[in-house]
Amino acid sequence: MKEMNIPKEIPEKVKKTVQNRDHRRCVVCGTPIFEYYPLKKFYTEKPSSSNVVLLCPKHFKEARKGSLSEESLEEARLNPFKPEKSRLGEYEIDFQSDVVQLKIGSNHLMRVFMKEKDSFAAIKYRNFPIVKLEKKKEGLTLTICMIDNKNNITLLIVDNEVVIATLNWTIEYQNNNLIIEDEDKEYKLQLVIDSTNNEIVLTQDSFFFKGKRMLNLPPSNPFEKPKTITRTKGDGIVIG
Repeated sequence: MKEMNIPKEIPEKVKKTVQNRDHRRCVVCGTPIFEYYPLKKFYTEKPSSSNVVLLCPKHFKEARKGSLSEESLEEARLNPFKPEKSRLGEYEIDFQSDVVQLKIGSNHLMRVFMKEKDSFAAIKYRNFPIVKLEKKKEGLTLTICMIDNKNNITLLIVDNEVVIATLNWTIEYQNNNLIIEDEDKEYKLQLVIDSTNNEIVLTQDSFFFKGKRMLNLPPSNPFEKPKTITRTKGDGIVIG
């Protein structure tokens, strides 16, 4: 089946309605990293929440290739994936605390979100945020930018929405673990979100900016007690 041409614009009002309806999760599997997928009727009807669904990158690709039928997507729109309450944390980035302890390698930072929409650039290259956390009404959102060694943006996630993905990325979120990895395993980022202890552990490998390797962190141990915790009102690790 030939891939559909994805329209350039879905109205912001429609996006907001779809996010609320689908609980900011893939309607098929519940993954909280998503893309907007227009159903076939989007092309013949006025854009509305009835012809757009949220899909994770995996199911988005399957839908475009025809592996997911239009009927199954329509059924998922009407009955989106709903995890059991006891397993809710496996399917959403549940971080309600105003205090976050961020572990990046041997660095342990504490940040207090003073107000809604307060953001925290966990990793920054000069004035360019690479990994950013933002506290919103619906919870914690992530903005992540992955750049290759030729300074091309290969992945851009803004507030949990995949905006750009030029490589064949695998993006998985299971049991509070977000793993982002390209097909050749050259670029990788991992976040462990521990809402019980108000901690976020960031592990990454082969991270580039302007053709230079930025960080090559060893895996962080989420059970390791920090020697010191630096309280910050600004950003996390600033490079360059």
